[in-house]
Amino acid sequence: MSQGDEKARAKQIADNLNKSFFAHGDAVSRKRATELQLKIAAPDQQLEMLMWNAYLGLEDYLLLRRQFVPLEQFLAVPEGASSIRPVGPFPIPSNTPPQIAQQMWQGVMQQAIQTLNNPSVES
Repeated sequence: MSQGDEKARAKQIADNLNKSFFAHGDAVSRKRATELQLKIAAPDQQLEMLMWNAYLGLEDYLLLRRQFVPLEQFLAVPEGASSIRPVGPFPIPSNTPPQIAQQMWQGVMQQAIQTLNNPSVES
């Protein structure tokens, strides 16, 4: 739209769109497009059916009708589920010599620190 009449028409269309649509997510229906004097193609049932089927395929693939629960997704990954599994108690017999018990506790602490230094789980 580079000529005089077309420039004025383009400006009018832009003004109409600017005043009636306040978000980029607003859809423009065929009826609304004609009211805004936009050039639109004639309705094509076959094309519309193809587009609808493509959308249904994407909807199914992307699980758009399924509620997104982040914790459920995290626990679906084996590393995620194991990362929150509680650790059992560390049994030390009551008659263990103090030096041995101290060494055992140091080993447990080193293992805990090593676990903390592992990279986080990403799903």
